[in-house]
Amino acid sequence: MAAGLDWYEVSNRSRLGGECRHNIAYWRSDDWWGIGPGAHGHVDGVRWWNAKHPRTYADALAAGVPPEGGRAVLTSEEIRVEHLMLTLRMRDGLASSEVHDKGWCGRTVDAGLMDAGLIDAAALVDGRIVLTRDGLLFADRLVRELIG
Repeated sequence: MAAGLDWYEVSNRSRLGGECRHNIAYWRSDDWWGIGPGAHGHVDGVRWWNAKHPRTYADALAAGVPPEGGRAVLTSEEIRVEHLMLTLRMRDGLASSEVHDKGWCGRTVDAGLMDAGLIDAAALVDGRIVLTRDGLLFADRLVRELIG
């Protein structure tokens, strides 16, 4: 902890209780509605983005049509990988069973990452995969290793 700020997500620090709830919703794969020009939304595995230009957005609303600029329907595998990637970025990490039960990797991978000082040994004993300070620097690489 530096200057009273502690990390709660790979690129975010705050005082206890000052975490950005808005962004935490993204990292936990919650649903959200994007309202306004250029806004993005995500509900039930469907991601969409609104028209970026305010005039285009307003014209669509005036015509009674959705102001959608595009959409992507995520596959079940994309949803799982995204959940792993985003959850692992958080201070609490994720339950190791979420990785093992999906067949992404075995416990030997966990042990190797622990021996390398990239995941927290005490958390792993408690059944959680939590990045260490060094692990935070390699979060994207660790996700690739965990999903195989």
